[in-house]
Amino acid sequence: MKRPDNLKDGSKIRIVAPCGRFDKSRFQQGIALLNKAGFTTVFDESIFESHRYLAGTDARRLNELRSALNDSEADAIWVARGGYGATRLVDQINPADVSQAGKWLIGFSDVTALHALWGRAGVQSVHGANITTLADWGGEARSELYQSLREPFQQEFAGKLALGESDASGRLVGGNLAVLTALLGTGQLPSFENTVVLLEDIGERPYKLDRMLTQHRQAKTFEGAVGFAIGQLSACEPGEAEDYRAADVIAENLTHLGVPVLTGLPLGHDGSSRAVVLGAKVHIEAATATLRVDPDSQAVV
Repeated sequence: MKRPDNLKDGSKIRIVAPCGRFDKSRFQQGIALLNKAGFTTVFDESIFESHRYLAGTDARRLNELRSALNDSEADAIWVARGGYGATRLVDQINPADVSQAGKWLIGFSDVTALHALWGRAGVQSVHGANITTLADWGGEARSELYQSLREPFQQEFAGKLALGESDASGRLVGGNLAVLTALLGTGQLPSFENTVVLLEDIGERPYKLDRMLTQHRQAKTFEGAVGFAIGQLSACEPGEAEDYRAADVIAENLTHLGVPVLTGLPLGHDGSSRAVVLGAKVHIEAATATLRVDPDSQAVV
């Protein structure tokens, strides 16, 4: 996996909206934060267009994404908002073009479809705040996000060990479970061989999580994975009277793989979320229920 060039003060970031339409004021808040951090942000005014629930037509959003990839002066592509829409575009972008561009991609949620594209292209990307959610993050989390783009460094994420007793190491892949499920059968999923799989979601009741993971089990999607890092399951819990949690349903559906599963990691949709580099090598330490990111695996190629 190739790490894009480290960002520095003045680095140009192209802002794109390949997914859902968004609130302009929240967008402007995020832009202001990036500019304050020392980056140079650019975007086309067409980014504010809307078509139904999308940030403009497929043609507009696809042209914007291709333009960002082809921009020789831009070092990164940051997504305005998730929602829905990226899966409509990924089959029209050649992974070779992503590899040749070698740019950072930053975002989460529906951006998982693009992270999968970057993964198939062999380019690392950052699972972190979209422009419209950047202001929701705490100052320390934002600084950590910026630092992950500026230089490789070791990160640690504390969770709970739900399954397994052994340690595991592999490249981190994945993202939003619902989006990964939407990519089944499309040929757009990355390889999960020898990987640690990140899964998070929002607003999916336990039976829906069960249904999606049952589909992955039957499709053998995650065969070959060495471990799982389960992030935030926001608004996914059952009613108060139930005696199980969403994480229990996740773990039950991964038991057959016989690999360690960490839950409760600060990665996902909550404001307490943190950023992590997809494609970097990570280690699951079972004894401490910790996920560690190896900075040496993020060397620029």
